[in-house]
Amino acid sequence: MTGAYVVIEEGRESSADLVDVPGVAGLWWFDGIDIPAPFKGSCKGRQITVCYLDDDLLVTTEAIVPVLAERWAQGGVKGLLAAPFHTIVLFEWSPHLP
Repeated sequence: MTGAYVVIEEGRESSADLVDVPGVAGLWWFDGIDIPAPFKGSCKGRQITVCYLDDDLLVTTEAIVPVLAERWAQGGVKGLLAAPFHTIVLFEWSPHLP
């Protein structure tokens, strides 16, 4: 795995179409729930999707962006966050430092 692409959306719609993007090895999504006491809150109505990437992070990100733009334009869900994250490998810091 070269990284992950995390998407947080308001609304509820299957994220399965994102697995067809080249470079996405698989994904997992979760619908928000009411948070029990003592924390008291709710993330109901929010959906979190994690795309597991097996290709270059930036190339895959460029391929995901238009798919998300079309998804959000259809109005079923509203994008709140979409961001790529590198996989950190112990003692291999240099690829991720300036």
